[in-house]
Amino acid sequence: FFSSTAYEAENAQRPYLTSTHKARIKRFLNELEKSLNTTTRKEPLNTTNFLACQRILTEFVKIFDIHGYEKDSPLEQRVFFSLNGYTTLTKLIELRAECHKPPLAPESLIALTVSVYRAATNNNVDNALYILNSGKILILVESLVRHLTGLKIDDLTTSNNDHQSESEKLAQIDLVTNLAEILASLITMYNSVMNDIRKHETETNEDKLIISRLTDFISYMANIAILDRIAAFFRSARAIVNTTKSRIPDMITHLLNLLQQMIYFSRPK
Repeated sequence: FFSSTAYEAENAQRPYLTSTHKARIKRFLNELEKSLNTTTRKEPLNTTNFLACQRILTEFVKIFDIHGYEKDSPLEQRVFFSLNGYTTLTKLIELRAECHKPPLAPESLIALTVSVYRAATNNNVDNALYILNSGKILILVESLVRHLTGLKIDDLTTSNNDHQSESEKLAQIDLVTNLAEILASLITMYNSVMNDIRKHETETNEDKLIISRLTDFISYMANIAILDRIAAFFRSARAIVNTTKSRIPDMITHLLNLLQQMIYFSRPK
């Protein structure tokens, strides 16, 4: 696909940026990394580290919230990028990677991580292109395919008196919803980048690189059978339209939007 290591190396000269929350972002990322240290030994996050991660991720969502106390969200997003924030988030998402059995973190934490990912990338084309060029987007796609495959229709439609398993189901729905939402949002931004490139009289080398990486990425998504997984989900989804679980309609909307953006990218212009 493309070498993320080479890209990271060439991108190591991050811009020196300063912002209101830079010190907090840096401290939070260091704390997350510290909490993640235990998982390098393949041990699941303990309760203390889990709660620390949860607290920090919630703070990050607030920092990037354009409706909240931070009006300079794009700058904070770039600062987050320049401090390697996406690398830390990727490590968190990978705590539930295929190779970790049992998983090293609960789905609720990964769902929260993905919502920070989304908040840090929202309407920020530079960050979105970084996620593409560094190959980090592949982790998001693989995660969506894996968790969508693990989503059982029975789980979504039957209520269970067991509070524990009920909250796990909701976390799973949240996770798939958040992943579908960020991927749909990224491809929407990539489509708009492509539209801009088409307006250029002559394509620059950078334009060509973006086009080639995007084309590879969309092909990769098709090859990893994401369309099959979504189709399989919809085939058995008749019952879930009436479900009381609040985020199911969101999940369906974002999955449809994801398909729409992929098709929009691929159709002849």
